Amino acid sequence: MKKLVTTILATAIVSAVSFTAFTSGAAAHGPKNQGASNAQIANSNLATNFVCSERGSSRIENGLDRISQRLDLSEGQTPAFDAFKSAALSAQSDFLQQCGDLKTARDEVGTDIDLIDRMNNRQALLGARLEAVSSIMPQLEIFYDDLSDEQKQKLRPRGPHAQRDQRMGMRPNNN
Repeated sequence: MKKLVTTILATAIVSAVSFTAFTSGAAAHGPKNQGASNAQIANSNLATNFVCSERGSSRIENGLDRISQRLDLSEGQTPAFDAFKSAALSAQSDFLQQCGDLKTARDEVGTDIDLIDRMNNRQALLGARLEAVSSIMPQLEIFYDDLSDEQKQKLRPRGPHAQRDQRMGMRPNNN
């Protein structure tokens, strides 16, 4: 059962981050995101929303700090959380490096980039996101397994994300 929950969580995380277009970082911090409410922020997977921006690490760190406060972690849960946080920040750093490599390759082609090149870039970016998410899964599983049922409930999607998950056939695990 834990494997199923982990798989569903990984799928939700990958789904949430995989639809973001390849940007130089401006879209990640543009006007659409400036008015986000706390509920939107809490549900937006900020902990694993890897972006091609220098501000990505601070966004992940801030998101994880909010999660930590909301969960009111015990002393015994803190080491697993810190390991997860470290893995997420490291994954963001690696992802940012791959974004830079893709941007450099794209800039070398210049304005002659065609549809196939754009799709290859998008595929490479999605692969980099999947790699980033995969790299944090072991620490996420350890951290998640240490949480109480009440704490796990606080991590469940609310609002539009919960409705989307239901439309996609993902039902909450009501133990």
